[in-house]
Amino acid sequence: MSSDTPSDAPSGDPSDGHRRGGGDKHRRRRGGAVRGRVRGRGRRRGNDRRRDGGGGGGHEIDEGEQRKDVVLTGTPVEVNGVLELAPKGFGFLRQPEKDFEQSKDDVFLPPELVRREGLRVGMWVHGMARQGNRGPQLVEVTSVNGQKPEDARKLSFFEELKATNPVKRIPFETEPERFTTRVIDMISPIGRGQRGLIVSPPRSGKTTLLLHLAEAVRERHSENLHLIILLVDERR
Repeated sequence: MSSDTPSDAPSGDPSDGHRRGGGDKHRRRRGGAVRGRVRGRGRRRGNDRRRDGGGGGGHEIDEGEQRKDVVLTGTPVEVNGVLELAPKGFGFLRQPEKDFEQSKDDVFLPPELVRREGLRVGMWVHGMARQGNRGPQLVEVTSVNGQKPEDARKLSFFEELKATNPVKRIPFETEPERFTTRVIDMISPIGRGQRGLIVSPPRSGKTTLLLHLAEAVRERHSENLHLIILLVDERR
């Protein structure tokens, strides 16, 4: 019997083949991971193409983006309204004659103008607008809340204001036979800057009392007080 090792027998460390086999598996795993990343990039590129308008599908454009390429023409005209801002920074001037509802005639304010002038929600803005292919757009601010734009920028925020006690009384008595407003002046006088709450059972005359107060303001203080009435779920 010969002790020579056959020529086709494996030589070296028996674990060498195991390491080589493990390396092959590692290479297969690594190759599979690479192929997966390539496939993922292909899918992302496809999604990007779909978002960019490829593949027959268009992308949505909000109202502010649609007005970026507006070409302004015509003579500037005076406009005014209450400012309503969108989350993206642009805004529109809503009209009280239309109950502050959205309208195609509302003047558009670009975000750059809003930031430059320091405009805030609810401000009464007066300025000059020019007509564009998608509606009027404000090009210049002449006054804000009846003040110069540079003075309006210095106004404090409402959240930072300090509460003060009313010091100037508002008389509500109008007619001798109307006792509601007369009783208020006697037992619960109201001053400028005061807030009140009416608490009573249903059908006891709360709306009538508010009506008498509003009529008194309109008759006696229409020159120096601005009256706003909002009735929610009230019967008339």
